[in-house]
Amino acid sequence: MSGSRSAEVRTAFCSCCLAETDHRLSRDLSVARSEYRCEGCGGTTVECFAFGCTHMAALPRSRDDVGSRWWCAEHNGDIASFANLEVKLDDLAEWNDFFKRDRVSMAAATKTAVGALAGLGWVVHAYVREVDGYAVRKLRNAAARGTWGRRKTVIFVNGWLQEGDTEFADWLHGTEAHFGKAGAYGVTWESGRPIKTLVGATWRSVLANPWHVAFHRSSAVGILNAQMLTRYTGSPVTLMGHSLGARTILYTLLTLAHRTSKPIIRDVYLFGGAADSARKDWGQAAKVVRGTIYNFHSDRDDVLGKALRIANAGFTKPIGTTSICSTARNIVNLDCSHLVGGHDDYKPNLQELLSRARTARRDANKRR
Repeated sequence: MSGSRSAEVRTAFCSCCLAETDHRLSRDLSVARSEYRCEGCGGTTVECFAFGCTHMAALPRSRDDVGSRWWCAEHNGDIASFANLEVKLDDLAEWNDFFKRDRVSMAAATKTAVGALAGLGWVVHAYVREVDGYAVRKLRNAAARGTWGRRKTVIFVNGWLQEGDTEFADWLHGTEAHFGKAGAYGVTWESGRPIKTLVGATWRSVLANPWHVAFHRSSAVGILNAQMLTRYTGSPVTLMGHSLGARTILYTLLTLAHRTSKPIIRDVYLFGGAADSARKDWGQAAKVVRGTIYNFHSDRDDVLGKALRIANAGFTKPIGTTSICSTARNIVNLDCSHLVGGHDDYKPNLQELLSRARTARRDANKRR
């Protein structure tokens, strides 16, 4: 169907809304590419510059611009292919195959990983180039349906200095008692390797520390994971993240909230999270969680309590050191300062922390 109909109206994929729509001729130019208007989103489009391509590109802001916007979203590398936009995933590990390109990229993508969650968050391939080593690894198959009724799935996301770990042995061991029969996946990514020790650092070293790069990439990972989860055909998943991994989960939830109002996540567990406790959109994030967001925090975490706050000019108080400020009823803050004496103490104590969450859930059910 793509590229059919008359010269005045073309049916083709639109690089503005990423849908197959009618494009009506709005400006007929004999010496340049004619302009069209997408009847789906109202965007101004032109024929893709690639030879033989029938898709429509978004009109560049200036006709002097010969950059990526002369190409359709498929040819400039924003997406792998228009045909695969609605691909569904029965197994989350299939998500890795989604990034195999169907066309050779003909222009360098220059979009940033985090612009605005509405819109740019779904331009997946531009974000992949921002995050080295991004992949989803299958760690364990779920138990048979007869055991739990419906198969359960848990996704682990590592944080600072562990984000490239491909084994996730600490997660698997620590969650065995509570999630041993659940299917398990791990998300790997590269943060950019911040300075390993910021406690006691000078302002010069703090300013040189690429925490902003790590934050930028963790947000991109969260957006990528959201795109993956919207394609997943299985039952709602449980998300677990440590440090920057918890920040990726926040962006996953916020991106999902811009896409749907349905609670499609089962539960969320955030350990020593490197995310702002005072954000106004925690309630929005909580809406896509049908169960509970558990925030495990410790005031003895010096990496978050001191170094991270300095690195961010004191503009934030991380959730890993305090409660999330939100009136959402499904956000539960659990102070584990007596058990967690540092940023790396969460995973060795996962079993006890998860037991605390289960107790908190049982107590909450009794009060209802």
